[in-house]
Amino acid sequence: NLEQESSTPEYVPIDDIITYVGEGLDEDLMVFTAPVSGIYAFHATSIANGNGAVPLLLYLDDDEIATSARRDQGSFGVYPLGTLHVSLAVQSGDVVSLKVRGSRSFFGSLYSPSDVTFTGYLVIGWD
Repeated sequence: NLEQESSTPEYVPIDDIITYVGEGLDEDLMVFTAPVSGIYAFHATSIANGNGAVPLLLYLDDDEIATSARRDQGSFGVYPLGTLHVSLAVQSGDVVSLKVRGSRSFFGSLYSPSDVTFTGYLVIGWD
């Protein structure tokens, strides 16, 4: 086994917010709390920093909803790309977050993404 995933996913730090319209984003924690119930679309992409595959994990509250990368031996490469896109029925007050579970190779280097984009928007809301 050349790789071992860390047990606790960590929030993906966002250094630069290009566009933010609306409400619900906690810029300190980088989590989104839905201000209204409805269908939301979320999209994330990542490119690894040269140390191998790193899955981005999309969470709804405490549940892992989607991942951007495979977790099998065939997913390894120098600069693998990952993407995910989901549409979710979300209730007002639900929390959506993007996390990463880093890995350590047997060489000891931490795998982490270097470029991440994360987009979310309300498709249709309801009361």
